[in-house]
Amino acid sequence: MHRLVERVAVVLERRFAVAVLVAGAVGLVAASPGRFLVRHHLIPVLLFVLVLASAVGIEPGIARRLRGHLPQLAVVLVGSAVVGVLAAWLASRIVGNHDLRHGVLALGLAPAEIATVAMTGLAGGDAAIAAALLVASTGLTVLIAGPVLGVLAGSAVNASGTVTQLALVVGLPLVGGLCLRPLVRRAPPLAEAAAPLSIGLVLALVALVASQIRLSTAYVVVTGAIVGFLAVTTAAALVAGRLVDPSTRPAVVLIVAVRDFAVASGIASAAFGPKASGPLGIYGVLVIATGATLTRHLGVGRGTVP
Repeated sequence: MHRLVERVAVVLERRFAVAVLVAGAVGLVAASPGRFLVRHHLIPVLLFVLVLASAVGIEPGIARRLRGHLPQLAVVLVGSAVVGVLAAWLASRIVGNHDLRHGVLALGLAPAEIATVAMTGLAGGDAAIAAALLVASTGLTVLIAGPVLGVLAGSAVNASGTVTQLALVVGLPLVGGLCLRPLVRRAPPLAEAAAPLSIGLVLALVALVASQIRLSTAYVVVTGAIVGFLAVTTAAALVAGRLVDPSTRPAVVLIVAVRDFAVASGIASAAFGPKASGPLGIYGVLVIATGATLTRHLGVGRGTVP
């Protein structure tokens, strides 16, 4: 059984973009049960477990490896946050529907996608740097999402609810997972289960978020807004990659370009209600495809991908 799970995890990791497309299609086809589960708060539950499993899987000793990179990475982190907020705000202006507009706006506060750590490794970069940036960007999201959305969306946003939910669903499992790493590493089966569990949870979240999509002409505009947001963040990522040394380039490019659709969905739901999470299903599929393309591009450049 253990070998079977391991093989499935390897296949899903190699074909992650395809798996995400399939999960998104399942969410669209099985929309009714997906919406039922979302109404009963399954997204925050899965997000809590996902952040916990990802934090547990982060390698120890990251701080020692980052000493020479801290100034560069701090600038990247703050710069990517500013670019993300501005790009999402501009993209949301072209969306007429209030719920969908707020969903696009929530993209700007999303941290780095959890899968970027694995993507960085596949691109031949330093996964430890990606993990450190992931932790830092997630912590930054917990701190700024509520206040920033309060300024950008005004009375429409439940700022206190957003802060509380992010602290409980993202901040708590992040800290808890980092504290539990030494214990979990003493039990190899648990440590090995973290990666396949994370992949499975990401796919489940893609399906749930995709179930919130209600196919209409409004989503044509939403898709255009999301593509525009992705274009800006990807361009910013490639520029940021040129400003850092080659050893950190894959981590920086992927961390800046690939935002976490699941956390963005949690932000949108907490701040504006479940209907606002619809655009995040589209973003989830497009951003994973973008991440896979960037991973291959970076890997070819470093000679790690044929």
